[in-house]
Amino acid sequence: GKGKGKGKKGKGKNDDDPLAKKPRLGEPGGEEGEELEFDFEGEWKGKQVCLINLKTAALNGTMGIAKEYMGHEEVLVEGKKRKIRRMLIALEGEKGEKSI
Repeated sequence: GKGKGKGKKGKGKNDDDPLAKKPRLGEPGGEEGEELEFDFEGEWKGKQVCLINLKTAALNGTMGIAKEYMGHEEVLVEGKKRKIRRMLIALEGEKGEKSI
C-alpha cells in the first residue's frame, strides 16, 4: 500500500486534487491544457455523430456531421456548472446546421 495514489497525478496527497482542479476554470491558461486533450480536427471534424441528451428532445437521435468546433462553454445542468464543448453540426436530411 505505499505507492497507492502516487504516480497518477504526480502528487502523493489525494486531498489536494479537487483544489488543484478548481482554479483552472478561471485561469486564462486553464483552457489551453484541456484544449490539448480534445482533438477536434483529428477525432471529430467531418465525422458522423448522433445527437443525444439534448434539451430539444425532437433532435435526439438525429444524425449529423461535425463541421466546426466553437469552443468551451460553461452551462448549468440541474443546478450544477458543467463545462461543455460546443460544435456546429450539419444535420442529416437537409435540416441545416445546428450549434450543439
